[in-house]
Amino acid sequence: MNGTHLNPPNRALATEFAIMVAAGLVAALIGPFGTFALPLGTRLADWLLFALGGYAFFRPVIAAAGALSAQTGLPRWAALGAATALAALPTTLLVAWAMAGMGWQRLTLGELLQLYPKVLLLGAVVTAIQVALRRPVPAAAAAEPAAPLPPSREPALLAQLPPRLGRDLLYLGNEDHYVRAYTSEGDALLLMRLRDAVEDLAGLDGARVHRSWWVARHAVAEVLRRDRAVVLRLVDGRQVPVARAMVPELRARGWLS
Repeated sequence: MNGTHLNPPNRALATEFAIMVAAGLVAALIGPFGTFALPLGTRLADWLLFALGGYAFFRPVIAAAGALSAQTGLPRWAALGAATALAALPTTLLVAWAMAGMGWQRLTLGELLQLYPKVLLLGAVVTAIQVALRRPVPAAAAAEPAAPLPPSREPALLAQLPPRLGRDLLYLGNEDHYVRAYTSEGDALLLMRLRDAVEDLAGLDGARVHRSWWVARHAVAEVLRRDRAVVLRLVDGRQVPVARAMVPELRARGWLS
């Protein structure tokens, strides 16, 4: 895989990692949750472990929330909350082990339950940081802007979306005689064929990358290569395959290297 496609994800990963290290250092200096009484060296070790260990547990939350929302129909914010609450469970055990040392097995359920809300709060902060860092930046697409639509020509598909979903269409998935439309605010099932939906969206900067998927270009976070297969990782964590027949066209349009 060409390094050009690796740079943005690597930069995002490095940025997230640096923020978590900085957060661990700040927390060590402040000493929240009663840790100020510990020696500075111990606080530094503990809080860096909490920050980086928690980051490892909470980094998959956004992708998990996207999958949960797609499978259950939950609003994206609710799916994010559920995934964050689940990720806080193993993180609580990590924090308990770090704080209690070899005596962590003597911790009672009540003590763990007291610790869990604090870990959940920190996890919510970590998730919020990741959501902010991964939110698509319109300026990133400024190098090759889509041709503006005529004012009177809004795709009929966008008009069918519930108002709560807005108009920031990310991708479409085929479901028999329906398509499921995904925006930055959630998803909805629409009664239309994917082929008709693709024709309707011809004025938007997107492509039918697979017989079951149409993707807006700004929704692509990373291009992955697995042997001979090409997969698009989208901004909500979903991974969409690219049909081999579409690879030359997408490469010609600058989606792939």
